[in-house]
Amino acid sequence: MIPGFADAKAFTRRIGEGSEVFAYTTAFLQKGPLVIRISVGQRPETESVDIIARYLTRQLAALEGFTPTPLDQLSSLSPPFDPDGSLLRLATDTTEFGPSGSGGVFDAQGALLFEGDIQSWSEVYRKTGVDRLVLASDGELTRAADTENAAVLLAKIRPGFLARKGYEPTGAPGTVPSADCLQYTSVVPSDDPLQRCLFARGRYVTWVEG
Repeated sequence: MIPGFADAKAFTRRIGEGSEVFAYTTAFLQKGPLVIRISVGQRPETESVDIIARYLTRQLAALEGFTPTPLDQLSSLSPPFDPDGSLLRLATDTTEFGPSGSGGVFDAQGALLFEGDIQSWSEVYRKTGVDRLVLASDGELTRAADTENAAVLLAKIRPGFLARKGYEPTGAPGTVPSADCLQYTSVVPSDDPLQRCLFARGRYVTWVEG
């Protein structure tokens, strides 16, 4: 049972053996014509339930001001996928993105869908004023409120970036000496090894690879 949400339907499944057992808790809650689904994994069950309850509280509050598009109008929608030209800030060969496939431009709410811990990152985004996420197949760019908040966001992203498996630290390019860079090492390096770099410029935090 999810505290405060008697109508929610939830279940927990456990994966692994011995000390390597992980719990995945999933909950569903109906709100008018909508069904909210949230899953939390690799945490103690009691903690997962608490996270779900806090998430549902915020999600229901957000839905109070939401008006869904009528079904008979969905096929005629033609929204701008890059309303303020954010793609120009990301060095990529791609200049157009559709509603499906890899890449695109998202506001803060859309950006949270790419995070494993939505609750935690929601607070980070709120405090740092994140309002744009730009994705491409070879990098991503996040826009914070200002330079100071971009530095805070970079500090939050850095540990996960540097802990990426199959990579090891490597030197930064001369054009971005402050960048944290990794080189792919899961296979024998070629003459043109894959590298990833993370850095901030102004109010933007980005990682790129090539």
